[in-house]
This record gives sequence, C-alpha cells and structure tokens, in this order.
Amino acid sequence: SDDPHARDRGARAFPELPFNHIVFTGGPVVARDVMRAAAENLTPVTLELGGKCPVFISRGADIKEAAGRIIGGKLVNSGQVCVSPDYAWVPRESMEQFIAAAKEKAASMFPTLSNNADYTSMFGQNNMQRLLQRLDMAKAAGTRVEPLVSNFYGIIDEHKLAPVIVVDPDDELDIMRKESFGPVLIVKPYDN
Repeated sequence: SDDPHARDRGARAFPELPFNHIVFTGGPVVARDVMRAAAENLTPVTLELGGKCPVFISRGADIKEAAGRIIGGKLVNSGQVCVSPDYAWVPRESMEQFIAAAKEKAASMFPTLSNNADYTSMFGQNNMQRLLQRLDMAKAAGTRVEPLVSNFYGIIDEHKLAPVIVVDPDDELDIMRKESFGPVLIVKPYDN
C-alpha cells in the first residue's frame, strides 16, 4: 500500500484476531495498542520492546576488530534489529581510532549507498523522520555527527538513511535517551 499509516493500522488490528498467544517486538506506543486489542480476546502477549543495547569495549580489546564487529552488527538491516548495538563505550584515548575503523568497515560493506540494493530502506517514513530529527537536534546542540560512508548525512534515496556515528552526545538528548532503531551508532568515551 502507498498509505504510510497502513502498517501501523495493521499492527494494531492484527491482535484483534483470536490467536492462542501473541509475541510482539517493537516500541511501547504500538505495544500498548497490541495489549489493548489482545485483551479483548483474553490472548496472552509476550512483549520484547527493544532498548539501547550498549556495548562496552575494554582497554585490552583490539579496537579495530571491535569496531568492525560492532559496525557489522549495527548495519544489518540498517540497524533495524532489536539486538542491534545502539551505543558503544570506548576508552577515551581510542575514540578516534574506533571511529576510523568503523568508517573503514562501513565503507567495505557499502562502498556506495545510492541505488545500492544491498543497503536496506528504513521501515516507515515516520521512523526515518523521527531519527533524522534526533540527529538534527544533536547537531544543533553541538554534537559531532560523523558520516560512515561517502561523507554524507541524511536521506539517500528510496527511504534509505545514511549510516552515521554520533560522538559523545549529551545524556539528555533524545538520541541518547531513546532507541535509535536505524543506522546510527552512538559512541561515548570513558576514563575508568
């Protein structure tokens, strides 16, 4: 359907069917609707609501290897996997090495983004716009947003969002407080 809200309506109507059990993976807004609709049939529901999925890199780790593995996991389905790493804690002295290694890995996975059938579109226009808004707010607050491929930040084509690293955003920004669920990796430094 060309209707951008058709998927949301389907997600809300689906639990009204008389199933024995529903397993829902997604965000809390739709989860409430799923629970409400399933309650009409007294259908038990299991919720998996995702989250921030942090990664911690120890000082003894191989930074290049860690960055490659994290970006490899982050860019599966353009970061739209519930267990996708959302942010990484990196030793402060290794931040730039981590960012360079992440760019290298992303470029090897996706040498180009435009018209690349291997790079996944974002699920729903609303999710893409919400993520772009969070990135814009982070940039407006002075946060460094590093493109991972082709020095490009924003929408590519066909509802694809270019992958980026957000470097040490303030903890109060939406990008830090809410799950990204897209090709955005937050990198936070630590000292001890």
